[in-house]
Amino acid sequence: MPFFFKALELPLPKSPDDLNVRGQELFGPLKANAESLIGKYSEEMGANAYALFNAVTDFASRPPRLRDFRRAEHSMQTQAGRWLREFDELLQKDPKPKLAEYLREYGEVAHWN
Repeated sequence: MPFFFKALELPLPKSPDDLNVRGQELFGPLKANAESLIGKYSEEMGANAYALFNAVTDFASRPPRLRDFRRAEHSMQTQAGRWLREFDELLQKDPKPKLAEYLREYGEVAHWN
């Protein structure tokens, strides 16, 4: 889930209090949509990077219609491709990167489960 959100630079709750206000309207539905897509592609392809990338590009092509979430499909598709190149470069430099360092604030969200 953190990789999915980072790939598309999706918004995160700013604090535990923020989750109560903003998260109910935005973070929760985005997370639910991401979970559904990740689950779908993981079942089809196995739990691997290909499944994640397919889930990310599917989301970018058909973003959820939420009141406070406005992103152009093209910009999200571009972001997905940029993330793939960025992550590939990271793996080329270090096949075992420090993922906590890479994910930063996306890895620190306590509400992924």
